[in-house]
Parts: sequence; C-alpha cells; structure tokens
Amino acid sequence: MADKTDPKPELETEGKPKVEPGIETGTGSDQTGEQAGETSDTEIDAGALREESSSEAEAEAEAEAEAEAEAEAEAEAEAEAEAEAEAEAEAEAEAEAGPATAGADEAPAAPLLPSAPAEKVIVKRGGFIPALIGGVVAAFLGFAAAKTDVLEPYLPAALKSGSSTAALEAQLADQAQALAALRADLAAAKPDLAPIMAQVKSATETATSTQTAVAELRQAVAPLSDQVAAVDARLTELEKRPLSAGAAPEAVAAYERELTAMKESLSAQRAEVEKMVADARATEARAAEAAQLAANRTALAELRAALDSGSPFSGLLSELAAGGVTVPDALTVAAQDGVITLAALRDGFAPAARDALAAARAGAKGTDRSLTAFLQRQLGARSVAPREGTDPDAILSRAEAALTAGNLSAALSEVDSLPEAARAAMADWSTLAHLRANAIAAADTLAQSLNTN
Repeated sequence: MADKTDPKPELETEGKPKVEPGIETGTGSDQTGEQAGETSDTEIDAGALREESSSEAEAEAEAEAEAEAEAEAEAEAEAEAEAEAEAEAEAEAEAEAGPATAGADEAPAAPLLPSAPAEKVIVKRGGFIPALIGGVVAAFLGFAAAKTDVLEPYLPAALKSGSSTAALEAQLADQAQALAALRADLAAAKPDLAPIMAQVKSATETATSTQTAVAELRQAVAPLSDQVAAVDARLTELEKRPLSAGAAPEAVAAYERELTAMKESLSAQRAEVEKMVADARATEARAAEAAQLAANRTALAELRAALDSGSPFSGLLSELAAGGVTVPDALTVAAQDGVITLAALRDGFAPAARDALAAARAGAKGTDRSLTAFLQRQLGARSVAPREGTDPDAILSRAEAALTAGNLSAALSEVDSLPEAARAAMADWSTLAHLRANAIAAADTLAQSLNTN
C-alpha cells in the first residue's frame, strides 16, 4: 500500500513495464486463475453433489422417510456452506483485484477470467406425508415388537410367532383328539334296543300265555257254573215242594241237612270260580301293562336315537300318546322336522361367535379406543382356548369349550350371559340350540317316569 502513495515507475530495456515491489501481476493472475479454478471445481462439485443428493434422497425416500429427512438436512447444510464459500472466494478475488487495478495505470494487467455463476443446487424433497407415514409405520412396528405378548392372541396364525403357532397347533391337536373321543363315546352311548326288545318279547309271550290260560280257565269254569246253576235250581224246586204228611221227622231232618251242605258246597265253588276269574283278569291286565310299558320304553329309546341323528319323530310321539304317555310340548314343537344335531351346532358356532364379537365390539367402539381393541375390530380375531373374564371374547371361548365337550346346557348358559348386541347376533344359533336342549331334557324326564313305573 505504501507503493501506491509514492509510485516510481521504472522501465526495463525491453520496454516492458516493471511492476513495483509488493505488486506481483503474475501472482494476481495466478490467484485469479486459481480462484476461477476453485469456482469451476465448486461448480463441478455442486453438480455432482446435486446428482448424488438427488439420487440418495430418492432412494432414501423409498426406503425410510426418516433417513430421507436427514439427507435433505445434510444437502441443505452443504449447499449453504458452498454458497458461503463462494461468497468468501468472490470477496477475496475483489480484494486482490484492487491492487492490480492500481498498477494498471502504468502497465496493463492480465485480464481476469470471468467467474461462472454458481449453479444452484436443487434437492428433491420427499414431502411431509411420506415422512409422516414412515414415522407411523416405524412406531407401530416398534410397539408391536415391544407388545408381542399383547397382540399375539389376536393376530392371525400367519402373523404369530413360531412358539405361539406351535402351541396353537398342539391345542388344536388335543381338541381333535377330544372330539374323536367324544364321537366314540357318542357312538358307544347309542341306545341298545336289544335288551328292551327282549323284554317286550318276553312280556308279549307272557301276556299271550296268560290270555290262553284265562281262556282255558273260562272254558273250565263255564260248565261248572252251569252245574252249580242247575243244582241251585233243583234245590229251589225242592224247597218249594210241600212235605207229605206221612213223612218221618228224621227223614225230613236228613233231607234238610243234605240240602244245607249242598248249598255251602255250591257257595264255596262259586267263590273259588270267581277268585280264579279275578286272578286271571288281574294277570291279563298286568301282562298288558308290562307289554305297554315295554313298548313305551322302546319308543322312547327310538326317540332318543332320533334326537341324536336329527330325524323327525312325530310317529314315535303318536305311539307314546297311544300308550298312555303325556308328551311334553318341548318334544311336540320339534317333532315334525327334528332337532339340530350336536355336530351341526359345533360347526355353526364359529361363524355365529364371530358375528357376535363383531356386534359387541362395534357397540364398544366409542368407549374402548385402545390399539388392542382397534386390532380386534379390524382383524376379527377371537380366543380359541377357554379363558377367564366377563368380556364377550372370554365368554364365547368358554361356551365353545363346553360345546366341544358335549355340555350343551353349559354352553347355552354362557351364551345367554352375553351383551344384548352379541345375543342378537347369535339369535339363530341360540334358537336351534335351545330347541335341542329342551327336547333332550323332556326326553330325559320321560325316561325317568317310565323307569319308576
């Protein structure tokens, strides 16, 4: 700067201007060239950075929204740093160009290369919505990983862990074995009509033999009755005859004694005959009653078989009514079409239970807004193993277990304790189940009454 205040130009022999000490034109030009090179490098780096940042931002936007946001922040920071670097470089270039301009009064300085305008880096942004969705997905996955024990019972089998799936498979295998055993028990519990038919046959034979004996007795008693009647008529006639005046008193007394003895004998024979007839009639009545009881028991056994198979049984009820049995209304209402089988009730329970759970959860939608309740409503999951609790899912799990075990009354007791919305959704299933349960209870009552007779 001191050279500028007191310039002393000196010319060289070759006619070229001599640069004052402290001012180096070549150095300024080199610096200007370096500055241009730096500017060019900066532009190249900016272009490369733009392409790299753009490609990375696109890839990270597809993979993770959070990584994309970080890449965007880094790209913006780099762009700002580059802009500041360019501004500083331009300021330095202007400061260095000042002395060179002062020396140009004596000799022309090397022209400065025009600096190319810095290319603006445009970073592609993924937007707020993808970032928000990515955050929600990440939060849900984290919650699911931390709360596996909460979500596990309500997830489909394809989404459950291996251990839970294995446990469920073992549970299903146990239930299959229990169901097979129950079916075997039901097959073994089918009424064996052979003993009852034997009793009926024996009672029929007894009644037939009794009727034959009574008929023979009547045939034997009929002549005796005729004889008694004839003797009685003769005695009456003799009593009406007048005694002759010349008959001896001893003969008359003997005659009267004989007559009295004959009357007593006839009375005894008549009483014996009447007793034999009464005994025969009682035996006949007992035989008929035994035969009818055996027939009623046979009809009732066939009725139980019809209840198990779901067949109509109106004809069997007619036989029971003809046999003097009062048929309950619970059997009459189901006689035309029969009742639903236990196997059909088991098959229809799962869809009915899902409908009941959906109705109950829809009713509780406004009160229970937890994530577990939301997943239950969306997935329609329900418990397949019995568990404690008063919620509809727990109640239905116990009802299904009781139904699988063949305890229809316990299953209906659980179903009847459901909320109103759930009961309404299971109304069709419950109606059929109650019809079967009532018919079986009525048949059991009839069986007890027949066995006590």
